[in-house]
Amino acid sequence: MKKIFISGIGTEVGKTYVTGQWLRLLVAKGVRASSFKLVQTGMSPEATVAEDIVAHRQLSAQPLSSLDRAGLSCGAHFAYPASPHLAAALEGKKIDGAVLSRRFEAFCQRAWAEVVLCEGAGGAWVPLHESLLTVDWAKAQGLALVLVCNAMLGSLHHTLSTLEALAGRGYLPHVVVYNAYPRTDAVIAQDSARFLQAYMARHYPSVVFCSFADGARLPQWLLD
Repeated sequence: MKKIFISGIGTEVGKTYVTGQWLRLLVAKGVRASSFKLVQTGMSPEATVAEDIVAHRQLSAQPLSSLDRAGLSCGAHFAYPASPHLAAALEGKKIDGAVLSRRFEAFCQRAWAEVVLCEGAGGAWVPLHESLLTVDWAKAQGLALVLVCNAMLGSLHHTLSTLEALAGRGYLPHVVVYNAYPRTDAVIAQDSARFLQAYMARHYPSVVFCSFADGARLPQWLLD
């Protein structure tokens, strides 16, 4: 089983979209694939299924599974729409990395999948609690890392600085996915894709660059 962690250069960069599209493409190729949401914030107390899991299923044209409906495809959820550490604290709780690990592994064992995509909350460096960052949790699980970036103004800075920081952690991504969104300035979007691909080829040749500028596609690495 391949276990892959989908993170990003920040929030609202397209992690959910990329996860859902990759699931759709994997299923279309006959690969058994599913997804897990590490932490969902901003979730209604009445809801049982994490909203990003619902989006994954809709984007991939898959129905909610029994694991989804039982709430087992999400590690933890909180009502306040904030960083996981704050959302948990506002409910008098603290996220336990070991509990997240057990919930993720239990899902993987029961999902009957060849590939499981685990979507993080926010960016790679978002804190889960005061002394545990998302990136360190994912690295400790031995998950292959995918970094999603987008076409917003400033994304070049955020992407390159995130790559530098990940290199310092000894945890470079296998793939950088360039999500050409928002589609507000085609000149910036096209140049950002060109610049990132060229920069990564020079400085991070081991990292695959995958552009969603012309539609969703799978990197070959995911199928090998």
